[in-house]
Amino acid sequence: MPVKILLLGSGQSGKSTILKQFEISDVRSEFKSSIFSNVVAAMRTILKMMPELDIGLDFRNDRYREIILGTETMGEIDSLSRGVSRAIKMLCQDPGAQKAISYFSRHELSNSAEYFLYSIERLAAENYVPTTEDILLLRVKTTGIYQKEVEFDGQTLIVCDTGGERSERKKWVHGFPGTTAVFFLVALNDYQGTLEENEENRMDESFALWRDIVKHDSLKSAKFILLFNKLDLFVRHFEVDTFSAVFPDYETPTIPGNEALKALTYLRLKFLAQVHSEREVYTYEVSATDTDQFRCKRLPDYQVTVYIATNV
Repeated sequence: MPVKILLLGSGQSGKSTILKQFEISDVRSEFKSSIFSNVVAAMRTILKMMPELDIGLDFRNDRYREIILGTETMGEIDSLSRGVSRAIKMLCQDPGAQKAISYFSRHELSNSAEYFLYSIERLAAENYVPTTEDILLLRVKTTGIYQKEVEFDGQTLIVCDTGGERSERKKWVHGFPGTTAVFFLVALNDYQGTLEENEENRMDESFALWRDIVKHDSLKSAKFILLFNKLDLFVRHFEVDTFSAVFPDYETPTIPGNEALKALTYLRLKFLAQVHSEREVYTYEVSATDTDQFRCKRLPDYQVTVYIATNV
């Protein structure tokens, strides 16, 4: 009998990436146009953001900026022209643009932008076929509820991906009936950013969303797996001052050690404090783009997560 897994969490928490991990399509070429659109849109965003950050561009690269700003990105792009790919390549070599790309990757929560921009020569190759990493890092906004039936470790799963933005959440309730397990994703680096809809901190939003979902009457019989995602980014770019500003009750340990992992413990306890005693919740820290980790090669306990979801 198929098992229904519901992926929930705020926008950009990694739900669609988890879905891709269950089954990466063999027809890899179908992702090419979305990847091309993503890379051009990322460079356009960075160029528009540079004046706000008071970062200048070498005047010799002005012509390349005009090429990118004049490229339409509203729809999907079937191919990267030689002019566009060269423009991106040259801009990625500009010191000012490099500084802006680094800022964008750390503070705008789109770590895939830097990856794709610096891979432009490979993406523009005539025989380019998206790799597994390309597909997992591809950012595509989900709207409504997207349902996919997949085979995973011999078990038929019905995996439901959902849009995480506030305007999409009213649709979630339609996916609740028959849910076996809820995978609730929290992007650990969300404490560094604010929502697109307003200026509220993204981690505060995730916490409030979790508090409501874990107590929802329609999900009483579902098992909950709380996934703290983007562990790699959280550890690499941890800023204790920013974290303490978001969570004033967080006490910086006086004992030397990995500050990020101590903050992670604080977050885990904070989220679990919202769970009723009768509710079973299993927590894991993951990097959803890490295929080896997801497939249990470097995190054996993650196999328990799939077992929990598929054995009722």
